[in-house]
Amino acid sequence: MQKPSLSQDLIWILKSVQSRRSTKGFLQKHSSLKDGSPNKKSFAQPISSSFLNRISITKIDDVDSLSDNTLYGIGRSINSLARLGIQSVIVPTSNPIGMTSPFKYLENGTVVAKKRKLSIFEELQQQQNRVIRVSEIFSKAGVLTRPSYSSVCQLGPEGPSVENVQGIFQALSSLYTVIVPSSILMPNVIEVPIDGNEVLAGLTYSLHKPNFGFWVDRIVILDKNGGMPCSKRQTGSSHVLINLAQEFDELAKTLPPYHRKNLILVRRCLKMLPDDASALITTPEDAMLTNPVLDKNPLIHNVLTDRSIISCSLPRDRSPITKTTVLRSGVPVYTFLGPKCLTDGSVSWERLWVLINDSFKRTLDMDAYLDRLKNSLAAVIIAGDYLGTAIVTYEQPDGTTNEKVPYLDKLAVSQGAQGSAAISDVMFNVMTDLFPKELIWRSRLTNPVNKWYFERSVGSLKSSKTPWKLFWTGDSHVRNLDRVNQYMSVIDKIQPTWLN
Repeated sequence: MQKPSLSQDLIWILKSVQSRRSTKGFLQKHSSLKDGSPNKKSFAQPISSSFLNRISITKIDDVDSLSDNTLYGIGRSINSLARLGIQSVIVPTSNPIGMTSPFKYLENGTVVAKKRKLSIFEELQQQQNRVIRVSEIFSKAGVLTRPSYSSVCQLGPEGPSVENVQGIFQALSSLYTVIVPSSILMPNVIEVPIDGNEVLAGLTYSLHKPNFGFWVDRIVILDKNGGMPCSKRQTGSSHVLINLAQEFDELAKTLPPYHRKNLILVRRCLKMLPDDASALITTPEDAMLTNPVLDKNPLIHNVLTDRSIISCSLPRDRSPITKTTVLRSGVPVYTFLGPKCLTDGSVSWERLWVLINDSFKRTLDMDAYLDRLKNSLAAVIIAGDYLGTAIVTYEQPDGTTNEKVPYLDKLAVSQGAQGSAAISDVMFNVMTDLFPKELIWRSRLTNPVNKWYFERSVGSLKSSKTPWKLFWTGDSHVRNLDRVNQYMSVIDKIQPTWLN
């Protein structure tokens, strides 16, 4: 295995960049945080946010089953993350897919054996061997490693936590990648093996210290099952993005037990972190960085863009199979159906007015708009605390009597929420689930968002009468010109309700 060159890494890293805008956003986000390094003796005192060290905590499941070549490829990715300013803490585990550690701890701190094939000493020795193996292979991949051969976590009243935080912080600030075993120190100072999930949670709890210059940026889980399976996508494909505030309860009921365990672990960790932190679950093979012809690496792409490689709101039948899932704490999504919400107080139309004005940078004639909605409102979707909204109406095409077509009248995201939170994608998915048969919308020909609209549509057409472009999507794809003409009649006759 040849040690990678800087030029090779730069080329492969840039292959994961979606656009110049993504690169610019990454540089703006990270450059102000990495213009210096904290003094190694200053960890007892808070330091300026300009010295923040960003951390990724990665759990690699079932390391024993991975080839040296696979670990080398993962090491290349970890090395690339370090060059992008993200230092890693690695937890290699022995857990076979679908099984848990042979040990668990109870709420009172007692360790019990669930299934013991090896003595505790033998298991700890194997943990050390895994740390050594990962450290040696990562070093060949260019990673500056700092292996720990005994537990860095201890069990306290609030669960696992890191015993010597300063030691890990010093290693990370010196650009080392820290590799730790799946073990824990009990209150009686005995070290025992434990589920790697508990070590991951303990590291998350202890290492996110912004006041002292350390910020846990993301959680990464590498296992052979990859991301959370999605029944709405092609067979074998995973969820692209999970908005936990909206989707956790339903997924916890429907996911297979192994994936449910990962889902619960990620939510547990993200609850300890800021809202903009994220988690990524993928396969060890997808996390490798060894082949320059590969289009994108999910780990590097997520760091550079704060997004998944493909968008979660693209038509599912046209999206490639993916084994990677990005998870965020996200925002709750509220749906109100019909015109009742115009008057029952469930929706603050004043706040929606402020949101729409902020998003479009124009002033909406609210009285005229509400008057239009009285007889046509189909649904109002609100993301979070009025961070975004989608308003859908029922419109009657020319030449019909009782037929109504769902029309996306407004899609707005506040300026402060635009970007990595994927609020537009989340709301678009809710809309297409509400109106799976068909949904239409329009956009001015000069609108820079048209590329985003086009990617999510199954068809589009310029109007010959107005400065609008028609878009449509749905399960029932339009196959005749008459239906398109009906859609066009809808977008041509709706009058804008802006004051300026």
